Amino acid sequence: MRLHGYPPNQHTFNFLFSACTSLCSLPLAQFLHTHFVKSGFQPDLFAATALLDMYAKLGTLEFARKVFDEMGKREIPSWNAMIAGYTRVGDMEEALELFKLMPCRNVVSWTAVISGYSRSKQYEKAMGLFLRMERLKDIRPNEVTVASILPACANLGALEIGQRIEEYARKNGFFKNLYVGNAVLEMYAKCGNIDVAWRVFEEIGTLGNVCSWNSMIMGLAVHGQCSKALELYDQMMVIRTALALFLIFFADAIIYQFLEVILNCPSFKQY
Repeated sequence: MRLHGYPPNQHTFNFLFSACTSLCSLPLAQFLHTHFVKSGFQPDLFAATALLDMYAKLGTLEFARKVFDEMGKREIPSWNAMIAGYTRVGDMEEALELFKLMPCRNVVSWTAVISGYSRSKQYEKAMGLFLRMERLKDIRPNEVTVASILPACANLGALEIGQRIEEYARKNGFFKNLYVGNAVLEMYAKCGNIDVAWRVFEEIGTLGNVCSWNSMIMGLAVHGQCSKALELYDQMMVIRTALALFLIFFADAIIYQFLEVILNCPSFKQY
């Protein structure tokens, strides 16, 4: 684009920062940051937040915080991006400090801290914050909130709260999300309610992944149903083997079709 004489605008940098995050390249991030500053787009709130978010997701929180501190104006997404950066590396003290300083919060703000506590295995703090959020009239848990708090319910043995959250998730259509389904399954398995866990496992069905199988196998084994756990493990291995063979066959079929096209190409036949 630059070679053809088209200068980037602030929206161009939004996409570039996102792409750089996917590439996990800090040198490229710094290169883009330099061009961003030289282009004079620093005052743009959306682009500056995307820059902050890029550094936070790359794990370079010192750069992210510098961008955050230098922002003339901050909106909720700017605060959320910085908080999520801290929770991602387990720095819950800094995350909570920023959370308390926020002039206004949304469900993403609350979920970022709840999720951080849950990932850091600080389940009581995650639960306490979730219960505080529930009392707010203008904040409603989303799918990520539900998937983040259910592991706390599982590890604290808070089955009644977990069941209430499951009911809320089903009512709002969140159970279609595999992360939510797996979290519900894990909760029942860890709390020893194996019959319900099995029903959830069957409900997830073919949408399940290795986490679904592992949670069910673990629940059966921990609660004394070892033969059934081994039987389920064997089923999983059979399915994985069948899937692997299918993928190999599928790949071979594609390669065969590709070679057939090449061999029938007129320009190839000249050779």
